[in-house]
Amino acid sequence: MREEDLWAVWARASPGWGFLPASDGHRYRVLYPGRLSRSLGPDFQDTVLLRDDGRLLKGDVEVHRALHGWEAHGHAGDPRYRGVLLHVVLRGAPHFAPLPPHIDLSVALHFQGDGTAFPYVGAIPSKGCLHRWADARFRQRASAYARLIASLGADEALYRGLMEGMGYGANREPMRLLAEAVPYRVLRRVALPCPPDQRPLLLGAVLLGSGGLLLPESDLAPLWTATGLGAILGRGAWTWAGVRPANRPERRLWGMALLLDRWWEGGLLAGICGTVGQGPRRLEAALMVSSPLGGPALIGRQRARELVVSIVLPFLWAWAVYTGDAPLRRAVWGVWKTFPPPEENTVSRAMRALLPSPLPNTARLQQGLLAWSHRLGLAC
Repeated sequence: MREEDLWAVWARASPGWGFLPASDGHRYRVLYPGRLSRSLGPDFQDTVLLRDDGRLLKGDVEVHRALHGWEAHGHAGDPRYRGVLLHVVLRGAPHFAPLPPHIDLSVALHFQGDGTAFPYVGAIPSKGCLHRWADARFRQRASAYARLIASLGADEALYRGLMEGMGYGANREPMRLLAEAVPYRVLRRVALPCPPDQRPLLLGAVLLGSGGLLLPESDLAPLWTATGLGAILGRGAWTWAGVRPANRPERRLWGMALLLDRWWEGGLLAGICGTVGQGPRRLEAALMVSSPLGGPALIGRQRARELVVSIVLPFLWAWAVYTGDAPLRRAVWGVWKTFPPPEENTVSRAMRALLPSPLPNTARLQQGLLAWSHRLGLAC
């Protein structure tokens, strides 16, 4: 078994492995295996472990095929390895040198746990605590939208939030810049004279053209040229590497154009407010946009859920507080407590696996798990 194979094994470590015995007499449970580092230093960084005395530990993990790899590779005198919590090896042996405690991975690979209840519930936040952390994140986002509403107006604030939410990873920033450079009022002014059947095309042309994503030979180029607007961003402003086809920026901008057209008559605010009182599923569906050409949706279910949780609900709460609309505030809070979660990432999945009993699968609980991970210093 190569060392690279051992990396792959440790990268899949999770709370489901149970408590693993180590050479120092303690047992450790993996909350988060850490990030694999390809640079000089420990193999995994930002690992989070729960020790059998209830202590949470954060540090690094080094992986070797054999125990003597620590000395053979010169780690003992290297200051970069002072933060190593565990030395993970394929096969261990008793040692008396001042090494980090080691875990025998050959044991871990066959370790099934003893089936007993989790004994250190005090180290794990309760459901109520997770909900309080989630609500704090929610209100923090709402406060940011309250400031935007006060300075820009409701429609503009919501538009900027949705535009940034259309960006995947590194593309959030160019989406934000594009929304600032081409505000909602400009889109309304440009598209107002346009016949309804041509309006989605014009909105798409403006967003793509302003974002530097409209090719000269495109059928939409004449529509874009007629607006008299200029490109704000170049194609190089966007990130393409590692972005799945469904998340490419031109698809997200098309989805945004169709959302704008969907709520054109009353505006973004009225369109969103009209759906929140109809329950979580209706609100989710309101943010989904299918592709007119078939194939994957321009805004699918998971992205729609992300938009609802991170943008729409905090925005609506801010608007309800700003206007003193108590019925809207009650409706928003009711949806927030029951809305289904977006797809989980590695960290939130590991945190959920640590909970001693199954809890409701809601976005609110997921946000609490992410807040817990931030308290542990993990990146989400």
